[in-house]
Amino acid sequence: MAYDSVIVVLDGSKTAAEALPRALATALDNDASLLLLYVLTPRGGPEPGGAAVGGGGREHDLRRSQAEGYLQGMRRSLEESGVRVDARVEEGAVGGVAARAAAASQQPVVVMTGRPGFTPTQIDGHAAESDGDGSRSESIPVLIVEPRVGQR
Repeated sequence: MAYDSVIVVLDGSKTAAEALPRALATALDNDASLLLLYVLTPRGGPEPGGAAVGGGGREHDLRRSQAEGYLQGMRRSLEESGVRVDARVEEGAVGGVAARAAAASQQPVVVMTGRPGFTPTQIDGHAAESDGDGSRSESIPVLIVEPRVGQR
């Protein structure tokens, strides 16, 4: 299957960044664009570990600014390889954010590292919800890159 868009899910961690080489290779092999998608916890929402985000709006704004800086650096580095790169910071659950990004493409693939408690069906489930009629004719391909031991 040929992909026209490779969406790599990032959160600023070294573990999430381990998906970048696979995402870049997939984009180059398919002459596809690469979307760096930084998923940020919504303002006032729970952190991945279950704790509430503290510090109110100022801390959230700082996190967003840091995420944008992180993506800007990644984007510059990856563009040197000749791939078309876009970068966005989005808020919400990983599955929903990835599904919305994939919905904008004809032949997307999502690339991410394995995360405890997360399964690719969470992306497809959100995609089905976003179709309006509760159905989706095709699943969204998800490539899971296993993090190195000690990085999980």
